[in-house]
Amino acid sequence: GSSFTDPEYAYNIQEARTVGFVCGVYHFYDPGVSPQRQAEHYINTVKLQKGDFVPVVDVERSGRSSVDLQRELLVFLNALESHYGVKPIIYTSTKFRRRHLNNQLFDSYPFWVAHYYVVRPDTDKAWRMWQFTDHASIDGISEYVDFNVFKGSESDFNSLRIK
Repeated sequence: GSSFTDPEYAYNIQEARTVGFVCGVYHFYDPGVSPQRQAEHYINTVKLQKGDFVPVVDVERSGRSSVDLQRELLVFLNALESHYGVKPIIYTSTKFRRRHLNNQLFDSYPFWVAHYYVVRPDTDKAWRMWQFTDHASIDGISEYVDFNVFKGSESDFNSLRIK
């Protein structure tokens, strides 16, 4: 949206950078809020640095017609692209992409698709990352976490980082 910021954001990103993680900042897109206000909130909050992951926008709710969602989402994406100089990544489920973002206007964006508990994501569209489970275990984290696969080379991965 246009007002919420994770209260742990500043601490978490500082600590992650300190130990050498590639950091990225994720925005949950709210179709009920002005895309300009959402972009302003992201830009005012997120100070990406060289080596950080490009902006990521999570789109899971339509809230309106697909045509309206697409038009307004493009306003948001274009604002971020203009500010950061990179195309944001769109995170969504394969079903949502097929239902609401199946438009050539989005084919130039890298996609991070969520499709759990399958051998491969059910999509005929290109994707860069695949979130295949929300129930993985990692040493040192007491709760279950999401697990993802990146499709590409190290050079492909680095192309999704701020220059």
